[in-house]
Amino acid sequence: MCRFSIVFSLLGIIVCACMFTGCRTVPVSGRQQVNFFSESELDTAAATEFGKIKTQQASDPEKLASLKRVGQRIVEQARKEDASLPVFEQWEFVVIQDDTANAFAMPGGKVAFNTGIFSLFQSDDEIAVVMSHEVSHVIGRHGNERASHQALAQGGAVIADLAMQNQSQTLQTLVGTAYGYTTQYGAILPFSRKHESEADEIGLRIMAKAGYNPQAAVTFWKRMSEKSSGSTMEFLSTHPSDSTRIANLQKLMPVVMADYEQAMAKNP
Repeated sequence: MCRFSIVFSLLGIIVCACMFTGCRTVPVSGRQQVNFFSESELDTAAATEFGKIKTQQASDPEKLASLKRVGQRIVEQARKEDASLPVFEQWEFVVIQDDTANAFAMPGGKVAFNTGIFSLFQSDDEIAVVMSHEVSHVIGRHGNERASHQALAQGGAVIADLAMQNQSQTLQTLVGTAYGYTTQYGAILPFSRKHESEADEIGLRIMAKAGYNPQAAVTFWKRMSEKSSGSTMEFLSTHPSDSTRIANLQKLMPVVMADYEQAMAKNP
């Protein structure tokens, strides 16, 4: 088979994969996404990795209790948006002994907060800001989507290599470098920023409906920004800049405050 036949065959495989595998609408945001991988397989892999992470957990019952207290309300509200999520009893929450201000969630309902982020919290509302954001990554199946994007990028790299087989080594290197920069900064990182912004939006809606004041999101991220020791250019970052994030949250505030007021009216 000539190299162009191989190229077109690979292109066909990628197009078919995009058309027929894992098409899904993200709850709340309504965005269409394509996920190539089995959720059950990702959940199993996440559980294995999370087991390793739990060896670093802190012995701090008070912090853990606050995570579970807030986590229960957030997860129960999240399941009203996406019934396929695990029930609360199947979620795991841990506090990791680490001074950095960070938190993360993994497929299948695995949530970890570093001890370092607790110094920034002044209320359950602010814990809910981070908790709802992390739970929203699970709702958005962002782990699956990022893995799918990486698979597409790797497939494209194979196609580029095959197409350039008979070209000079210099040209092959230039094309390979250009492809790498294009996929990283033109596709993968922007999608990562999209995921972060989407998790902010979904999380704000969920925390408001769960009865947590969404205005805490703006005050928390402003405090986080002040505590930051430096920042990466947004173009080169997987996260939106602090100013972009705060501006986006403020734009959403009229809608989510209406959700919050409705929730408080039902449960004063």
